[in-house]
Parts: sequence; structure tokens; C-alpha cells
Amino acid sequence: MRGATHLIGGLAAASVAERLVGQPTALREVFYLGEFPVSQMLVGAAVAAFGALLPDIDEPHSTVANLPRHAERIARGRSNDPLDVAIRTTVKGGTSILNILTQTFSAFIRALGGGHRGATHWLLIALVLSGAMFWLAPAVGLPKLGLWFAAGYFSHLLLDMLTTNGLRILSPFYNRTIYLLPKKLRVRTGSWLEQGVRAWLLVLVVWMVWK
Repeated sequence: MRGATHLIGGLAAASVAERLVGQPTALREVFYLGEFPVSQMLVGAAVAAFGALLPDIDEPHSTVANLPRHAERIARGRSNDPLDVAIRTTVKGGTSILNILTQTFSAFIRALGGGHRGATHWLLIALVLSGAMFWLAPAVGLPKLGLWFAAGYFSHLLLDMLTTNGLRILSPFYNRTIYLLPKKLRVRTGSWLEQGVRAWLLVLVVWMVWK
């Protein structure tokens, strides 16, 4: 599925996971980054979104492999002031270099992991990375860090198993492709059906936040 679908799916999964463990994050909860308070809900959303996009690091054209470029476009100003233009030009140059590095790393992971939807889409890797996040959580003062990341990462795998390509999620122990839907109901990437799944997930996120 597309990056936007995975991102929204990660947010929805994190919201559901918090409620399943009985620890929904309130808007007023903050995390102190040094002396600066940051909303834990925003931190959780960022972690879940990153986890949801990360499996596609094995695809150089994916959203996660091009995060520096996307971040630069989002932060780009519109002022024509010479100083602002100079700053934007410098930032754009820096993010372009970073983007080349992330794409190069992505190509390396793709070759190492056996292509797109290879090792980064294995259950084993998901468990190892999620376990690392749960271990790291107390050290950074974010008890739900592992929960947020795991929810995002596993949501990606679940959504991909709804598609026509499925996943070899049990590799390297069992190499057959696994699907969660019968053949006629499987979602083709970029289709109107995926757009419907994305819209439903977005409604779920809004409802969870509002509730």
C-alpha cells in the first residue's frame, strides 16, 4: 500500500493499542526534551508514523527513504526576503545530500534483505526492532515508546497482507506468501479500494482522538 495509507494505519493502530492496554495518552501529557515540554500525543504519533513507514526502507522511492526531501517541502517558507531565500537554499542543499544518503542506505537494505518486501517485512525483524524500542523506553523517559513503535510497524505488515502481493512474513523459516483476504477481496496498491481503506482508517483516527 501507499505511504499515506501506512502512515494513517500506524496512527490508528497506536490509538487502538493504547486503549487495549488501558493507557490512552491525554492531550495534556507532556514529555520534556531537555527543558522544553512536548506533547506526548505528538511524540507518540511521530513514533507510530515512523514505525509504520519503516518497513519500506527497502524501497529507495518510498516515503521513509525520502523523509529529508519531504521534511524540506513541508517546512519550506514563502517569504521573498533575501535572508529567508538564502536559508531555504542552504536547507534545501543539506536535505538533498541527506536524501541521497537515505536512498543509498535504502538501496543497501534492499540488496541485503532480498528486495522490496524482504527482510524488513519479516515478523522476526518486527519483533527484534519492537523489542529494542521497549528496552529503550525507560532510558528516554517514554514508557509507551515500544507500544507506539510496535503498533505502527505491525500495522504496516497487516496492511500489506491485505494486498494482492501478500507477505512472506514468516521468512526465513517459512517462505510461502501469506494473505489475510481471499483472492477476490485483496487490495491492489493505488486502487480505489486502498483509498477506501485509507479513508476508513482516517475516520478511526479522528474518532479515537475525539473520544
